[in-house]
Amino acid sequence: MMPQLSKFASIQKWMQQHLGRHLNSFQTLTSDADEVDTPAPKHRRRIQLTNVERNSVHMLVIFILLSGILALLISPLATVKKMTVVGNRDLTKKDILRAANVKNEHMFAWQLFREQQYFMQEAQKDPAIQSLRIKFLTPTIAQIKIEENVKVGITKQKQQEKYLLADGQMMPVDEGAKTIRNLPTYNGFKHQADLLLVAKQFGHLSQALRSSVSEVIWSPVVENNQRVILIMNDGNKVLVNANQIDKKLKYYPGMVVQTHQNGTFDFQVGSFFKPY
Repeated sequence: MMPQLSKFASIQKWMQQHLGRHLNSFQTLTSDADEVDTPAPKHRRRIQLTNVERNSVHMLVIFILLSGILALLISPLATVKKMTVVGNRDLTKKDILRAANVKNEHMFAWQLFREQQYFMQEAQKDPAIQSLRIKFLTPTIAQIKIEENVKVGITKQKQQEKYLLADGQMMPVDEGAKTIRNLPTYNGFKHQADLLLVAKQFGHLSQALRSSVSEVIWSPVVENNQRVILIMNDGNKVLVNANQIDKKLKYYPGMVVQTHQNGTFDFQVGSFFKPY
């Protein structure tokens, strides 16, 4: 039995020696193959530009940007699509644009922005325009905000009818405009200061109240040297102090509906009604 175990041990020792040698050789070959198959990393070559080339690229980029901006400024996208007017009462949009010398409502937006000061100055040459401002609601929608020097009546100067404005200035009356405007006539005024006082008072009234007056008469008395008589379109008469017209006349519509006949409304001291 012992000789067989000894023989088996010898065979086992021989296999370990020979197989171990071949296994080591295989591992060495595999390692070498890995080293051969793995490519060495390549280093990327950086592109170096000269100063001349770099400046040329910069100039090209700037030229492209400027060309794009120029194309946008002269394209339909840069025109004013809509122009609105707010604050006007007597004047129409056409009147305002004509006064401001705006000849093209759909001009380029940059042109309107650049010349808005000119348009404002031109508009203020018209006595009926007190101030004008232009602002952009969007890049293509502009708004004109106007403050009118409203027409408060018609008066005569050297036998010629003229519009009386809220600041006392006068404008020629166009043919047929008196009927259309439905403004009161001013009579009995001997001093420009008195006319200016009443004009300013009427300028604070609403369009509806101004239109409800047919005639404004300067009629001072001993007890009241600033008495004004207003002849109303509905057949009534109003007595009021010149410096209180805007405060007192606003109560007139409410008082009229409470009366059933025409008469005189006295607003000089308090509020009284006396039928004819």
